[in-house]
Amino acid sequence: MVYWWCRNIGDITREKRFRGYSDAHLNAGIEINPNYIINAEWQLEIAIS
Repeated sequence: MVYWWCRNIGDITREKRFRGYSDAHLNAGIEINPNYIINAEWQLEIAIS
């Protein structure tokens, strides 16, 4: 699922920690401001190779 506020931040929604962060905020009724999200574009597959 891609939320409306994620459409301009690349493929960060695949990241498990980001999904946990966003789900926790949505469950708490807290809106996430995309201006405060930093996508470092870190990829596990590349980091451990």
